Parts: sequence; structure tokens; C-alpha cells
Amino acid sequence: MSEAAILDKLFNLNKEKPKQTYRIKQLDMSFTLQALSEQKIEYLRSRYQDNDEQKHVRAFNRALVAEATVAIDGDPGVTWKHPKLMERYKASSPEQVVKRVLLPGHILELADKVLRLSGYYDKATEEEEIKNSLEGEG
Repeated sequence: MSEAAILDKLFNLNKEKPKQTYRIKQLDMSFTLQALSEQKIEYLRSRYQDNDEQKHVRAFNRALVAEATVAIDGDPGVTWKHPKLMERYKASSPEQVVKRVLLPGHILELADKVLRLSGYYDKATEEEEIKNSLEGEG
């Protein structure tokens, strides 16, 4: 590959963030998620800093889901900040709607998908770490 082709490829990498739709069978609904930038993820992480680590992680996960959802059941007009959802659940933020609508396991599952879309997990590295940790136990 030529230098120009490599540079063109690099210049075009972040023009459009990856999106993917995930279905939660138990809810019979789909959620289209879009990758978040490192800046946005770090902002959300800092926003939910707390002495209680578990509380922080749960709030951070809800924020990831609320921020990354660009369509619910294929409709880009319906996201967690939809006025009717906010009103119905008496929520002051999309994160509160997420908390009131989804079960904790669903929130965790979707938050994990957001981080994967955003490039935070490398499957090969993950599998190698698991393999190494299992070998260390034996």
C-alpha cells in the first residue's frame, strides 16, 4: 500500500463513528448504539466519580447507554431523551430513564457494547489474558 493510500485511510478513519444494532431478546427490542469518542467517555467517567465505586460504575454505565443510543427499535426519533419518556418516568435526565426502564443486566450488556464499539476491548488481547490467568491458577 502506498504512503498516500495509508494516509488517506488514516484521514478517513474517524469521519463516521461505528454504529451497531443490538437486540435484547427478553425485551423484544433493539437498540442502535454509536461509538463514543475518548473525550466523551472520559467526560462521563469524571462526571460520575464517587467514593462508592459500585455506585460510580452503575451511573457511568447508564450514562454510556444514554449517550450512545441513537435509535430504539430502529426509530432515530426515539432515544432515551425523548420528551414522552422523560415525562412518563418523571426523569430529569436520559440516564434516569435508562435506570427506570432497563434491568441492571441489560444496562451492563449495552454499556459493554458501547465500549467495544468505541475500541476499548480487543478480543484477541482479552482471550490471551483469560488464558494466561487460567494457566496461572493451575
